[in-house]
Amino acid sequence: MERGLNFTAAGAVSGGLVGLMTSGYFKPVAGEASLAYVAKASGGHAALFAGMAGIFAVSETFLDQTRGHSPVNSAIAGCAAGALIGAKAGDPTRMAFGCGLFGAVQAFGALAQWGSGGH
Repeated sequence: MERGLNFTAAGAVSGGLVGLMTSGYFKPVAGEASLAYVAKASGGHAALFAGMAGIFAVSETFLDQTRGHSPVNSAIAGCAAGALIGAKAGDPTRMAFGCGLFGAVQAFGALAQWGSGGH
């Protein structure tokens, strides 16, 4: 549980910072206050990153505790976290793409760590 909360908090901070940076590249729609636009962009990114990080941490921890430590657990948790992007958009194709992309990235990282004796 603690790991999930830590990851969620780190995701929220990271997402908020990404939202701050990206809001500098785009203009708000006509009639929207700049500060409100920045807050909306930061909050949206913070929520998405927090959700992804939390889902990843909780999924991987659960899988490690039930199945034992394995690079496959990281890939499955990455898939679950990546699918959140498509779920937010309501698009099954994006869910599948996010799952595949994030799952592959996590599998690659976990295998590299596993192979170097860092398991």
